[in-house]
Amino acid sequence: MFKSKLTRMLTGAVMAVMVTAAIGISSVAPRADAAPSRRTHLSFSTVLTSQERHLTTVGANLDHTFGSNFLTGTTTVAGQPGTLQFVATVNYASGSGPWTGLITVTTPIGTFGITSQGQATLSATTTNTTFGGTARVIGGTGAYVAMEGGGTISGIRQTSLGGTVNWQWDLNVTGLSS
Repeated sequence: MFKSKLTRMLTGAVMAVMVTAAIGISSVAPRADAAPSRRTHLSFSTVLTSQERHLTTVGANLDHTFGSNFLTGTTTVAGQPGTLQFVATVNYASGSGPWTGLITVTTPIGTFGITSQGQATLSATTTNTTFGGTARVIGGTGAYVAMEGGGTISGIRQTSLGGTVNWQWDLNVTGLSS
């Protein structure tokens, strides 16, 4: 049976979240005898382009949209060029509302995942939509294997739903290998 790239990614992302929740990774406290980790501020941005959308519009005035969107882009993280994939879900009424996302960042020194959630707000006078929310590191490989932390995510889309989005992440993390 044919499965779209978005369906495969969503299935994998849901499984990762379920495994994380089941084994309690996010609630594991650091060992008392562990050396203190250096806190690093990671700030990176990207322009994401929608690759695949599954959006449904409903309601008497067709003003409620929900569904998923798979977006990709390039970025630079701590001096490393990389790619970014963002699997987002939306639940918008009249263009505004909550969103969630699973982000995968891949660079030559490793890969890390971020979970995020926030609010989208459509401008009353333009087609611009602003996004704001929180971000939390899920885990990583390579130089990011011990990375933990979180921060904020913000963005702006200057077109209709499904158009390109300029995103910015500001994370405070520990465990980043140099």
